[in-house]
Amino acid sequence: MTCLALTIALSVRRLFFNIEKEGRPFDLECNHTLRRVGHLFLIGGAAVRLLGAVITGMILSGFGGSFTDAFAGQLFEPSMLFAGLIICLIASIFRYGYILQKQDDELL
Repeated sequence: MTCLALTIALSVRRLFFNIEKEGRPFDLECNHTLRRVGHLFLIGGAAVRLLGAVITGMILSGFGGSFTDAFAGQLFEPSMLFAGLIICLIASIFRYGYILQKQDDELL
């Protein structure tokens, strides 16, 4: 989870750095970075708890417990999944903004 949070933080830092450097928030690189952040949130919401449950199940089975006892709780993080979906939606809006900005630049 810490690696995932660090990756998200570095991606967001790069997003803001690109916006500041280029002066154009609707750039293609910004769109890719924002979409990557959304995908990281989706992965975090689905994989982190599931991976933790698998590791816990392996530890429990090593001590004589049942592997399936670790899967009794919730296996995904709904808030991270929701945040990932919202960020991917915002990335789609940024993609549309990039298309509009490109068309406007071509007209001038």
